[in-house]
Amino acid sequence: MPFDRAIIFGAGAVGSYLGARLVAELPVTLIGRREHVEAIKGRGLSIRGEADIFIEPGRLFAATGISSIGERVLVLVAVKLTDLEAAGAELGRLGRADTVFLLVQNGMEGREMFLRSAGRPLLTVRAVASCGADFTDAGRVEFWGGGLHLEGSPWTGELVGLFSRAGVECSESPDIEKALWEKLAMNCVANPLTALLGVRNREVAGPELSALRRSVVAEVARLAAAEGHPLPEDLAERIDESLQASRNRSSMLQDIERGRPTEIEHLNGFVARRSAERGLSAPVNAALYALVRAKSTLETAP
Repeated sequence: MPFDRAIIFGAGAVGSYLGARLVAELPVTLIGRREHVEAIKGRGLSIRGEADIFIEPGRLFAATGISSIGERVLVLVAVKLTDLEAAGAELGRLGRADTVFLLVQNGMEGREMFLRSAGRPLLTVRAVASCGADFTDAGRVEFWGGGLHLEGSPWTGELVGLFSRAGVECSESPDIEKALWEKLAMNCVANPLTALLGVRNREVAGPELSALRRSVVAEVARLAAAEGHPLPEDLAERIDESLQASRNRSSMLQDIERGRPTEIEHLNGFVARRSAERGLSAPVNAALYALVRAKSTLETAP
């Protein structure tokens, strides 16, 4: 099914980058925070880093909300997990029979959360994003590489073609569940460590944190195996390599800096809780979960 337009619901750093790419192929509407929307309307959207894109004012539409969804629309849902249930409730009221929702979230429970709050069946495709992107200011984003891996569906071929034509690295994942677990392991390492230390991803890849990183990955891998999705034995080494090459700041660090809720409940918190339910031990993930929660509380305390 060809799409007539796209809506980026949750135009954060990653959503804004993807919207800036997609506007070359079809009309795009960005739904984001007021200060970001006003900046895009006034001076356009600027993407820098490994991409150099400028979308002049008026070339894409930006708003803080939507009241309807037309025919043959792709809705890319890029909100944080902390906002996903609210997004599902809103979009569930607006979605049409031909609306395709592309879910770009971390963690393992995104689709369940989205559909539960929507209260009805919707056409959904899950995506694993490896995009490194930072907000530098309202209307300005840095992009440091990466793309999308989509689960198989009747719409995946069209989606892969659309994103690829727009200049986004995009492919169909042969095993989306495994890909989600691998991304969870990466996030459980990078997000809390960078948030706690206040540094970029590559700065937590040194030898002094090696044992800690490996313990986090081992706990995620034990849980994934218990859930029926064994992970590669070299996953810890692959995560180290990705961290060493990563120049961006994690989304959790950005949330801490801005005093916003983090996704820690759905990352290390999820690993700790689900492991306990299965009689497994995940003390390192539990400790990182507690530390990030404490830091968030202290950062936002009056």
